[in-house]
Amino acid sequence: MQKQRPDSAYLETVFFEDRDTEVRGLERRMVVTKTAHRCAYADVIGTPHEIPAGARVLNERAFVEGQWGSWWACLPCLDTWLDEIERRA
Repeated sequence: MQKQRPDSAYLETVFFEDRDTEVRGLERRMVVTKTAHRCAYADVIGTPHEIPAGARVLNERAFVEGQWGSWWACLPCLDTWLDEIERRA
């Protein structure tokens, strides 16, 4: 069963950091997808998958390495990551 976390748990946690990559203008928000998207964090969790339209997700948008990009992450993957962060604390 998926935990019910407040949006702030997803918005305030830095899930990925690459000190060798230049990231500017990072915007993070919770949205409901209009179309299907690949889950950006699924590869880290080890379960690559597509997020269906109508799912609540974390959307991140930033200027990375000279171009704008946008990424979507499903709540089950983010919850798995948060569970691991909490376990290690």
